[in-house]
Amino acid sequence: MKLSTRVRYGLRALTELAATGGEGPVMLDLIARRQGISRKYLDAIFARLKAGGIVTSTRGAGGGFHLARDPDTVTLLELYVTLEGPLNLVDCVSDDVRCDQKERCAAISIWRQLGKVMEDYLGSLTLADVVRMKRDVEVQASNMFFI
Repeated sequence: MKLSTRVRYGLRALTELAATGGEGPVMLDLIARRQGISRKYLDAIFARLKAGGIVTSTRGAGGGFHLARDPDTVTLLELYVTLEGPLNLVDCVSDDVRCDQKERCAAISIWRQLGKVMEDYLGSLTLADVVRMKRDVEVQASNMFFI
């Protein structure tokens, strides 16, 4: 399984936003530059995040985006579902998909269980956790000494 760039870039952008610690709205140009992400692509990602209630925006001079809620309440599962939809590893596990093989498919229970493990894990991590991880990585990188 491979995560989409929408989810990966969305997490990087939200981590950048959350790391500002509520210092006011952040412009997407700044996030795009710091994260090396296309501004146009960020516009599309943030439109979904705004529709999902994860971010809000302020227009005008000094405007930009900020988190709609505390980073401790935004899970990575919520981020994933907002940007991609339900976390179904294969289409056949969805109740609204008809498959002639469902009744005799041994693998469907594996895909459901794996999906549940992933949902539980992503649901256990918050944006605040990722910000802490980011800070830990930055501290470790600053303590590196190269000869």
